[in-house]
Amino acid sequence: MNTTSTEIKTKEKESFSPPVNIYEHASETILVVDLPGVDEKGVDISFEKDTLIIKGDPTYTVPEGYKIVHKEFLLGQYVRKFTVNKPIDLEKVSAVIKNGRVTLKLPYTIPNSKKIEVKTV
Repeated sequence: MNTTSTEIKTKEKESFSPPVNIYEHASETILVVDLPGVDEKGVDISFEKDTLIIKGDPTYTVPEGYKIVHKEFLLGQYVRKFTVNKPIDLEKVSAVIKNGRVTLKLPYTIPNSKKIEVKTV
C-alpha cells in the first residue's frame, strides 16, 4: 500500500510502562513517575490488596486549523503495577503532578504499641 506524507497510521491503543524512580526512607516510600502528556485528570492511582496501580492517559491536541503530517507521540495508556510489601497508611497517601511528573508519597503505618503488664503468680 502506498502512503503519502500526510497520511498517519496509528495502532490500536496500547499500554506503555513509564519510567519510575523509587526512594525509601524509614517512614515512607516515594515514587516519581514520568507520564508525559498526562494532567491530573488523566492520572489514576489505586491499591488493590497489596498492589499499587498507576495509570495515565495522555492527551495531545492538534492546534486549531492544523492537521497532523507526522506523529511520533505514543498513543496509549501508561500502566505500572508494584507489589507493596510494607504496611501503608492509606489515609495519608498523597500525590502531586507537575509537567507530567507524578510524585507519590506512601507513608508507612506505625504499628500499635502496647505495654504488657507482668504479674506475679
